[in-house]
Amino acid sequence: MSALVYELCTLYDRPPREAYPCYNDVVRFVAEQLDRMPSSLALATRAATMAFGASRLPLEGSLFHRRESQRRRIQVEAWSRSRLGPCQDLMKFYASLVVLALYSRPQTASSKGWPNG
Repeated sequence: MSALVYELCTLYDRPPREAYPCYNDVVRFVAEQLDRMPSSLALATRAATMAFGASRLPLEGSLFHRRESQRRRIQVEAWSRSRLGPCQDLMKFYASLVVLALYSRPQTASSKGWPNG
């Protein structure tokens, strides 16, 4: 899950403030939201996330978190454009949480000229 969150952060945190930004706070936020979900929904989301992480294993022999960033981005984009609704929904779910966490950061809000809220 953290590799997916980091990849989404690199897509949505434009421009990044640092050469190698740290998104551990975003990962924690997403994990906390998963922990707050009803257990049946959280279990289904975690199972879908594991399926996402292993989906390229038969074809490329690697899990999502072990791939280089460019290959990760291709996989995220493929799932975002998938004909299968659950694949799209999973990417929308994570992207929504990532964007919320990124743009709720005090340093992001102030660097964009937005009032802290």
